[in-house]
Amino acid sequence: MSNTAKIIIVLTLITVISGAVLAVLDNYTKPRIEAYKNKVKNEAVYEVLPQNVKVKTIVRSVMENDKTVEYTFYEASIKNEVVAYAFQVAGGGFQSELVLMVSVKPDFSEIINAKILAQVETPGLGTRIENDPSNKENPAWFIDQFKGLKANPEITYIKNVKPSKDTEIQAITGATISSAAIVRILNAEIKKAKAVLLSNGVAENNEPNKEDILAVLPENAEIQKIEKNGQVLYSASKGKDILAYAIPAACKGYQSEISLMIGVKADFSEILGVKVISQSETPGWGTKIVNDPANENNPCWFIDQFKGVKINSDISFVLNKKPENKSGVQAITGATISSAAVVDIINTSIKEAKALLNK
Repeated sequence: MSNTAKIIIVLTLITVISGAVLAVLDNYTKPRIEAYKNKVKNEAVYEVLPQNVKVKTIVRSVMENDKTVEYTFYEASIKNEVVAYAFQVAGGGFQSELVLMVSVKPDFSEIINAKILAQVETPGLGTRIENDPSNKENPAWFIDQFKGLKANPEITYIKNVKPSKDTEIQAITGATISSAAIVRILNAEIKKAKAVLLSNGVAENNEPNKEDILAVLPENAEIQKIEKNGQVLYSASKGKDILAYAIPAACKGYQSEISLMIGVKADFSEILGVKVISQSETPGWGTKIVNDPANENNPCWFIDQFKGVKINSDISFVLNKKPENKSGVQAITGATISSAAVVDIINTSIKEAKALLNK
């Protein structure tokens, strides 16, 4: 027998034995890992719910995109009166899936408590959503902010200042994406949980219109949905080449939620276009982000500014003058908050999309 044949036989045996060992280990450890996850989840249910309650498990099956999906809720009651619901939520963070247990009042208007079950964010930065060693008095200050937080119309976050509204939390400096991800997950999942629990077996379809996706992407491209860790975006390709991405985004404006579709080049170097899908800002002021009647030549001048804006760094905005660099836009006089909200959510959504795609 030649040396080559011997080597092939030895390598084959090693591969077969290694595969068998891994299979045995998987069969041994998998049920134990699942049992541990269930233990952590069950403990978290009672941790986030009020004390001295009777807990009942409710399972709802709903149709989502022609598939049956099961949702589990934990109903807490005292003397036959429902006082809270708890449920598990998950979504993409900066570099990992974030899993939480959250409890809300029966009308879903307020968060009672929230606990992070799993996260593998950037050590020393994103991990501070769970444990911030720089705050010695309360290392859990970030997640503790959600206790008693109003969830209607939606949770928002601010940076570098203390919250002034009962729907606001303060983001962690240096970990804005992880902070924003928690807010995004809770907003989306609380609304979905309410809809599912009160549904007739059909979940709400939150898919954007195809026209809104195509509006910010190159023409005649093949569109494909990308879904990972609870985040969704759309790729535009011709042949094997990806040309661009469309990113759905939403934020709190001055008095309403602003929903956007953002188109970017595949290398995330430049914005191809932005479309406002919905908004109910102050008539005559915030509504100028979509239509500014004062500019007869181009009423859509504000949103049109984003076409061609470079995104090698954060987009910035200036007041009462034209931007001096290719990464800036001009805010609307009298609607600075609405303008800033659009800029902020575009910056955050682009960073989240880059992290999702490992760009």
